[in-house]
Formats: sequence, C-alpha cells, structure tokens
Amino acid sequence: MSHKRKGEREKRSDYVSVSIPRDLAEKVDEIIELKGSGYPNRSQFIQEATRLRVQQMENIFNLDRVKNVEKMLQEVYAPDQDPE
Repeated sequence: MSHKRKGEREKRSDYVSVSIPRDLAEKVDEIIELKGSGYPNRSQFIQEATRLRVQQMENIFNLDRVKNVEKMLQEVYAPDQDPE
C-alpha cells in the first residue's frame, strides 16, 4: 500500500485526463516549441485553450439570455408592435 501525503492525493484528484487526436497534439507541440510561445508544456497550453473556450461559450449563452429578456420585455411593454 502506497502512503501518499494528504495534499498530494487531493491535488491529483483535482485533475482529469482527456484524449485528443494525435495530429492535434502534434500541432500543439509545434506551437509550444516556438520561442516566445509562453507555454512550457502541452498540458498548460490545453488548459488555457480550454479555459478560453469555456469563457467564450459562457459569453455566448449570457448574450442569448439578454436577448431573451429583451424580447420578453418588448412583448410585455409593447405587445401591439411587431418585433424586429
């Protein structure tokens, strides 16, 4: 039985593994090898790319909610007018 420190065990459980196509991984590797890319490894590149995409999707969904609220308000306050 392996005895790990509590913090080490918790840290590892905070992460999951994902699979990406090999050709995509190779493209990522080419980018991180570029001088000045700012990425020390594939994992950090993938983490940031995923984080940015999640933010984009959150913004898209929030914009849709705003549009739905605007439409509802228009229907409530100007029911006789045709929506644009």
